[in-house]
Amino acid sequence: MRLPAHGGGFLDCTLPQGGRMMEHIVWFAKTDAPDQSAAVRELLARALGYMPRLAYGAHGKPFLPEEPKRQISLAHTRGAVVCAVSPRPVGVDIESFARRVNMRVAERSFTPRERAYAVDAARFLKVWTRKEAFVKRDGRGFTLPLNTVETCGRTDIATYMEQGYVISVCGQAADFVLRTVTL
Repeated sequence: MRLPAHGGGFLDCTLPQGGRMMEHIVWFAKTDAPDQSAAVRELLARALGYMPRLAYGAHGKPFLPEEPKRQISLAHTRGAVVCAVSPRPVGVDIESFARRVNMRVAERSFTPRERAYAVDAARFLKVWTRKEAFVKRDGRGFTLPLNTVETCGRTDIATYMEQGYVISVCGQAADFVLRTVTL
């Protein structure tokens, strides 16, 4: 499934061919599983073709110790999970458009440009998922002061709307492919 990305481009993630990871791939699934962490691991297993052993960096970023050349990022929200797999650093985040938003968070977490853009809940969630995807790719997570991370105008972050969710992925590829699967 190819979806237009925020800003008119496309996300282009390709599946491994002949055992090689070519580019970024982002997997999305709606789920009613009570254990979202287990659901996102199941989605990652589907993406990789096997159930991986995960390890975690100093700031909680998951990685595959048996596959140091593959980078991963995982995220979940009520009713959906997403994972990204890439040969380069990658970050992904997801939020439901049904989520209640506290716009005051923008005052302390968004840059002035982002605050000017985030005039409603949908735009707030776009900025928020872009920030989370960026800090996940960076690997330092929320140890970075969010109000110092500018996401507006970045070409390394793509944002999608899919089945009532906003998904942002941050990576070094110009394009990504989003695959929707059933768990």
